[in-house]
Amino acid sequence: MKIYRKNIVNINDQPGNPEYFILPAGITLNKYQLLNTSPRYFDLTATEKSDEDFSKIVRIYKKPLSKEYNFISKESTRKEKLRIGLVYDNSVLLECINIINREHYKPNIPQGLFITISNDQELIGVIVFSKLAYTNPIGRKRFFSKEFDDEKKIKEYALRKIGWISRIAIQKKYQGQGYGKFFASHFVDLISDVFPNKKLFYIEVLTSWTLEDFKSKIDKKINNLRGAMLNTESDFLSKANYIRVDLEKPVIRNSKRGQNDFKQVIQYYYVKKVGK
Repeated sequence: MKIYRKNIVNINDQPGNPEYFILPAGITLNKYQLLNTSPRYFDLTATEKSDEDFSKIVRIYKKPLSKEYNFISKESTRKEKLRIGLVYDNSVLLECINIINREHYKPNIPQGLFITISNDQELIGVIVFSKLAYTNPIGRKRFFSKEFDDEKKIKEYALRKIGWISRIAIQKKYQGQGYGKFFASHFVDLISDVFPNKKLFYIEVLTSWTLEDFKSKIDKKINNLRGAMLNTESDFLSKANYIRVDLEKPVIRNSKRGQNDFKQVIQYYYVKKVGK
């Protein structure tokens, strides 16, 4: 394999017969080797990863990978064509980063696979998909405690079988209309095409709410985070069949908002089963 311009790959080294593919944003060839090829795609394998790791095999398609859906928003009675797809172009990647900076509480450039949802006019939102490796959340430990009796085993399982939505951001004018719920539900169809070994069993999400978030979106009368409750009507992830793991004591911690602003937040953990 030979790489051109960072994301264009020629998988056929024979002179005069190149086979070019485009790498999606978030996929690199580091630590991967060519496993097999076909006219539509080629598979990469990570030799140092376990066969039980969902990211052991990565499939790269010759044509940009996307899927189309029919959708009816809460504010419309007409069907709308939506497309969920991977990001290949740097201009689209920059647009995704701008949406994250405007709409997400962590305005930085995350590592991971970038997936978009769009209509015929523009991008509606973006998901960044990876693995949550730097921590073992309390919600995760509680949810998987029936299956594993050791925190280390839970984390090891998560690194092999659980994907993580590190960012999900929807443009403001599309919020509250069901796009986020639809996106969180259907982007999994695309992920199963990228990681074809069927070892992805769960997807997890961590969200954080400040007191100002509750006041603006739930109830203006809330004046204390410990008394705040996230109802189902305002919880698009629960509507998308993600299980919110509620704890006896809410996880309240300081979280960075903006460049240098730290605020107290309630943190929620969600998990959804997507494989067997």
